[in-house]
Amino acid sequence: MKRSEFISTIGVLSSTVIPLPLFSKPSGKIHIVSLSFDDGFRKSFIRTARIYEKFGLSGCFNVTAASHRPEVGIVDDYVDSGQLGDFTLWNELKERGHEVMPHGYRHAHLDRLPFEESKMLISDCLDTFEAQLKGFEAKRAVFNFPYNDATPELEAWITSRVLAYRC
Repeated sequence: MKRSEFISTIGVLSSTVIPLPLFSKPSGKIHIVSLSFDDGFRKSFIRTARIYEKFGLSGCFNVTAASHRPEVGIVDDYVDSGQLGDFTLWNELKERGHEVMPHGYRHAHLDRLPFEESKMLISDCLDTFEAQLKGFEAKRAVFNFPYNDATPELEAWITSRVLAYRC
């Protein structure tokens, strides 16, 4: 499908009446479209959350499980671990009504690593979230692949661990 066809289709779909119960969460919140914010930058996430709250909205924040820990190391040279939030902040944001979802154990190109190593990093991420993010259940989570990069093999495997994934 060409970009112009996709945009046209989205326009038609957005003007169509869709039964809202299809998109309802158990809490009754409707979640049709979301803008998500990745990587876990403390300063911008706090500011974004405040802006959303000002308008009665909740944000969707995708964070790594361990990039904030200096011993884990960060692959990207545009960030240091001191700029990132941690599970104290993620739990606070969640308590304030925001969505906090997994974005990897560390910010790695999972599509460039051996399959078993990528699986281990995803599993470590989900295990860390279950241990440190209050109320987190992997089976109800959306895993957001770092760099939006995955392989067909990873996509097939991850569906057994989470509700959905983004790549």
